[in-house]
Amino acid sequence: MRDREISISCETGIITYHLERKRVKNLNLRVRRDGQVFVSAAPIVPIGRINAFVMEKAAFIRRAQERFARMEQKTERPLPEISDEACRAAFTEIMERVYPAFQAYGIPMPALRIRNMRSRWGSCLYGKGIITLNKQLARKPEACIEYVVVHEFCHFLVPNHSRDFYALLSRHLPDWKERRDRLNREEPETEQSQESGQRAGTGTQNESPERIDS
Repeated sequence: MRDREISISCETGIITYHLERKRVKNLNLRVRRDGQVFVSAAPIVPIGRINAFVMEKAAFIRRAQERFARMEQKTERPLPEISDEACRAAFTEIMERVYPAFQAYGIPMPALRIRNMRSRWGSCLYGKGIITLNKQLARKPEACIEYVVVHEFCHFLVPNHSRDFYALLSRHLPDWKERRDRLNREEPETEQSQESGQRAGTGTQNESPERIDS
């Protein structure tokens, strides 16, 4: 159904949000990077309940909006360009360090591609033996780069995100969750909050471009 813009008054001031009616089980609230607030709710949920949910999340919304505003100020200053040669040297060094653990499985050393990607830190074409890494990953801590590289190497053995995949990832990089979280804290894309039944959940961060897909 078409979005509807609604404004409500609460302790933190006026909050304007976009309401989308669709078939969802929970009330979902999302603060986008540009500060806009979006709520999705099933058609049967009364508007009063939705407004109450938004008011309950007012502090969460303001924190997210302020956070994104600070991030925007930081990104206004352009970062110096990283050369492809520097990226390749840094990424290759880490891949060569990681590779011996996977060579034992009979996996050939993958070819490396470097691209600017909006929504991923890395991806792999396991059928063609290619790992692609986001050029902007070179700006991140080495531990985060290593996490992405190991993640992609694991996909040559398990080409999905099943329980077996994460078991393999944990075997080769026991602290992968901490590294992933560190990478995710670098540049979150959205803040979300959700209501399940009568209880509102805590906010979580989406992974974009922190998402890693194959």
